[in-house]
Amino acid sequence: RKRARFRRLRWLSRSFEHVASRGRTCDVEATSSRARAVRFSASFVSMERWNTHFSDHVRVDAFGCCFDLKQDPNSMDLGTTVWDASIVWTKYVEKQTAKRGEFATSRLRGKRVLELGAGMGLGGIAMCALGCDVVLTDRKEVLGLLQNNVDRNVPRRTPGNAGPSCLSADKEHFGHAMVRPLHWGNREELLALDPPFDYVLCTDCVYQEDLCRLLVDTIVGAITKKSKVYVVNEHRSEAVQHAFVKCVEERFHVRKVPHSKMDPVHQHPSIDVYLLQYKSKPAVPPQ
Repeated sequence: RKRARFRRLRWLSRSFEHVASRGRTCDVEATSSRARAVRFSASFVSMERWNTHFSDHVRVDAFGCCFDLKQDPNSMDLGTTVWDASIVWTKYVEKQTAKRGEFATSRLRGKRVLELGAGMGLGGIAMCALGCDVVLTDRKEVLGLLQNNVDRNVPRRTPGNAGPSCLSADKEHFGHAMVRPLHWGNREELLALDPPFDYVLCTDCVYQEDLCRLLVDTIVGAITKKSKVYVVNEHRSEAVQHAFVKCVEERFHVRKVPHSKMDPVHQHPSIDVYLLQYKSKPAVPPQ
């Protein structure tokens, strides 16, 4: 527990300036207008966050829904906070959905998505809202809150079920969602999820050097050459970022999504979206 506490405090110290939200609920849309007015400098990037770890609930409006997510401000576990990278991802996908591109519901319906390090689940729930069948995974310690958020925001396909009250009238377009434990590098837990997946999503999973290789190995074990991997990453440590890029470029072609394609409000110079596509295996030389 002491190790977890130290890890969380170190994580928060590397993040941008945190501002305690008013009351116990953080409304993402309410803080957006204030965040736009913040100035950025080359030496230090300061930002008023859309969410902080001080609130009990986080509300995010997207796809005509108001997602209501619980988090635990008293926990020292990194997975019990709705981090800003997942908000950037949700609003990015919402913008792209409106353009009828890759994230159009007609293209995503029935696609299988694996979210690694799901935390409080916003990223995976967003994909579920577009018709994907999503498996949200994390360590066992955070699965209780994660399951609660899935139950609150994703309708169950049962006769007579009206679905969670926070959903819009389009709840029939939601895909299926299930929560499962997955520790990176654990092959048995991964195989139990029945890979491969069409998409793998990682939002704010790059935070510790010694976990980078395990994360990349887990991604590789969950995909085929046709799969797409999205990594949404907030840059906090040059050493961690370098370690991750080194591991990723060994096996993937990496493309950074231009910020011009993101939501104009819910973006930040230190939060990037990367698309990874598996490299073809080298040909075996003749004997």
